[in-house]
Amino acid sequence: MHKTRLFIYILFLLTACNSEDSMESNSTIERLTIGNISPSRARVGEIVTVNGTRMDLIQKITFFNELQVGGEFDHQIQMTKSGFMTQTEEEISFVVPYFYHDKMMIDFHNTDNTVKELELKGWIPTLHDFESINLIEAPSNKVGFLHDGNNVYRSVDGFLSWDSVFESSNYVGHIFFIDELTGWIVEKDFRNIKFHLTEDGGSSFNLHFEMILDYSSGIRNVEFVSRNKGFIVDGEQNMYVFENGEVKDLMDYYPEFDADEFDGEGIDNFRVLDENTLFLDPYGAGNSTMYKLSNGRLKDLGFENHLTFPQIIEEIGYCMGSNNKLYKSFDGGDSWSELVVFEGPYSSVHFLDKNHGFVKTGREDDKAKQLETIDGGLTWKESLIDLQFPYGLSVVNSPENLIGPNFSSKLFRFIE
Repeated sequence: MHKTRLFIYILFLLTACNSEDSMESNSTIERLTIGNISPSRARVGEIVTVNGTRMDLIQKITFFNELQVGGEFDHQIQMTKSGFMTQTEEEISFVVPYFYHDKMMIDFHNTDNTVKELELKGWIPTLHDFESINLIEAPSNKVGFLHDGNNVYRSVDGFLSWDSVFESSNYVGHIFFIDELTGWIVEKDFRNIKFHLTEDGGSSFNLHFEMILDYSSGIRNVEFVSRNKGFIVDGEQNMYVFENGEVKDLMDYYPEFDADEFDGEGIDNFRVLDENTLFLDPYGAGNSTMYKLSNGRLKDLGFENHLTFPQIIEEIGYCMGSNNKLYKSFDGGDSWSELVVFEGPYSSVHFLDKNHGFVKTGREDDKAKQLETIDGGLTWKESLIDLQFPYGLSVVNSPENLIGPNFSSKLFRFIE
């Protein structure tokens, strides 16, 4: 009798131990743990892999903005397992979706509530879609302004989100900012051109001055060098100087200006280099030249073909010719020499500083290449920046980022 009880007790113990081992083994097999993300920095559209154990149990993942951790998940994107590129017990892989922030957080919905960070790089879309994007001004790496024809928007968080700061039933033709606080909006009310000034970063705008034109073609371009001085070209190719509340004709302002030396019927466009130095593009010029105006005195730059306006950075200049050539200047634009990159045509050129720049080749996206230099054009390599812009690299540079429109309605910012 005692032997029978002892046998039953031993059998019970063995059964219990086997059951615990089986539960522990099943628990180990069933447990989902998240390991590492590779790569840890990726571009939108790239494939990312996450390793771990029992990754085949993941049913979905959620992407959200790091700024919303602990609160409502704003701008979240959910991806179910059917959207994964691959899924095994050891890992999953997926394509990085379009996201609105460079710090992407990923929730794996496991029992450990694991959240991992994926840092985005390359072109990243901003939070705001626009009806159109006519002009962008970026006076710093945090503050930007743009207009869509009737509204002006401002960003103060590095071009991530945008708020309307000016609305008009009239056409807004231009915006121009000389720093984060000071800028102008040019509003066209038939023949009455209104220049609205802000000195508080767009929180308020006041009428600064007006121009009454004899025609309704409006303003082609406007650039200011200070609160009290700016340059204006109207739709009839007439150029003016605004200074201390007065608007004067260019030739009246600069009595040294010799019209006989100017081969053109008017000023088609211009670019300001400093308070008394401009590049002028003549209207109707037979030789399609470009002039440099310094303190009222003209200098014919002598190009055989019309060029885009140059970028001048610390006396180093770059510009592009319609003759499929790229030019560089070492003396602030007084003289130019050809930079040989490759056989054109070029569709755009843009430099971030005197050494770091880009050219885009060709005029068809499927054949276009984008080249990059970091040594002032001595050597070039194919750029890693995505070619998302259909009409060349349409960008605005700031000290740390590039921003640019795509298809005229979506704004992207570039993170190195």
